[in-house]
Amino acid sequence: MNGYKILVVDDQKDNLVTIVDMIEERKDIGEVFHANNGELALMIAEKHQPDLIIMDWEMPEMSGIETTKKLKSNDKTKDIPVIICTGIMTSSNHLETAFEAGAVDFIRKPIDKIELHSRMQSMLLLSESYKNIKALNNSKNTLLSIIAHDLKNPIYTVKLLLDLTLKKDMTEEKRNKILTSVSSSVGSTFSLLENLLSWANSQRNMVAFDPCLFSLKELIDDNIKLLGLNAESKSILLHSEVNKSINVFADRNMTSTIIRNLISNAIKFNEKDGAVVISANEKDNLVEISISDTGCGISQKNIDKILNSNMVQSTIGTYNEIGSGIGLQLCKEFVQKNGDQLKIKSIEGKGSIFSFTLSSVDPEKYINQA
Repeated sequence: MNGYKILVVDDQKDNLVTIVDMIEERKDIGEVFHANNGELALMIAEKHQPDLIIMDWEMPEMSGIETTKKLKSNDKTKDIPVIICTGIMTSSNHLETAFEAGAVDFIRKPIDKIELHSRMQSMLLLSESYKNIKALNNSKNTLLSIIAHDLKNPIYTVKLLLDLTLKKDMTEEKRNKILTSVSSSVGSTFSLLENLLSWANSQRNMVAFDPCLFSLKELIDDNIKLLGLNAESKSILLHSEVNKSINVFADRNMTSTIIRNLISNAIKFNEKDGAVVISANEKDNLVEISISDTGCGISQKNIDKILNSNMVQSTIGTYNEIGSGIGLQLCKEFVQKNGDQLKIKSIEGKGSIFSFTLSSVDPEKYINQA
């Protein structure tokens, strides 16, 4: 974390400056926003999503209580904890009013720095716990949804196909075609299960980062073999231009997951007789890996969603292939763990290029050689 974001709201400039100065003494604070009225506070809260709001009660036009109620009625700001500050409304009835409005704590003016820091610490820890619980709950819901839809359909299809093969009057040629379809469906389902398990473990921070030096070409060739039948089914040329001399220092399992998912998506969103090309270029101890395709492309709006959102989004392929959206989330997370950000360039109707970089040098060996 780069530091907590705090919003301070007070219509009195002296009070505002004093509280901001107290807050900025903490080393774990990243950014402090301030507003001198409720309307401005609402806009800042929605735009910057602070981790905590410290709100003055006695403000003209819109009081701190009214502002808090509006924050809690907005889906984008309802989960931000609010501490109400007041020098006048100090009775137990006032305290009850603040809590009913949605505040989580209450502090009296003049504000004591130690008390402020203590209450901030409690609320920030509470906020972190809530975010973690919410993230885990979202992960659980995502997993259940994928199991209910994306796993149920291919497994049911396999059952129907296998039932067909049991018919006595079926020709050997037709039976072989059905078994080929079964194999393809099982392969896709297995890949989805692998992604689900990897994603579930990553959400629980159970994926160990274990970098080592390995051949990039060998890893890519293994994934091309694995996905070769998928490409053949759509008459797509799947080709690697990676030089066998290129080695990378990264987590091998994570890199394989990234490559596999990016190639799989390139096939999924490509047209018949298209092409998927994997290339790699070395520069300054870094290797840039690119997976390009001649498929349907992605709009800039959807590129922004992919790169900036943590939501899992499912999209239908060019042959109506169903996907969970888990694969791209894994790619983003695993690329970040290996020190870079996933990049996407695309032109709708012409194709896309997904790229990322990995180190080509073991840091310890590099230091020893230097």
